[in-house]
Amino acid sequence: MNQTMMRLTFVFLMTGIYAAAPAPAPPEMKTAAIGHATKTSDIMIVDPKTVAQDWLSAFGRLQETRSSRIQFNISGGGQITNVSKIDIMPGGYLMLFTIKAPQGSRYEIVKTSEIESISAR
Repeated sequence: MNQTMMRLTFVFLMTGIYAAAPAPAPPEMKTAAIGHATKTSDIMIVDPKTVAQDWLSAFGRLQETRSSRIQFNISGGGQITNVSKIDIMPGGYLMLFTIKAPQGSRYEIVKTSEIESISAR
């Protein structure tokens, strides 16, 4: 009886191993997986504080040139012009822009990730 139980256990285990084997992937799936694995990515993870500090440094450099009008281009086609001062919020994710206006200063807060470029005229 002991030998019979051992044989049944062996057959049961072997059946389970073969039954659990995955079906081979179709050729088009293999090609897609290979194509995906070989593509390069343009994604880079950077601390928002570092990015905000870079924008602040660029702003400082343009101020040194005595430019009369410093402008930030924002994603979606927006612009912030006549910037006189920038403050980085504690988390580095937001920046507070102080803007020169005839009625006095006005303020705008922008996500650091939405800033595309800076220029002076």
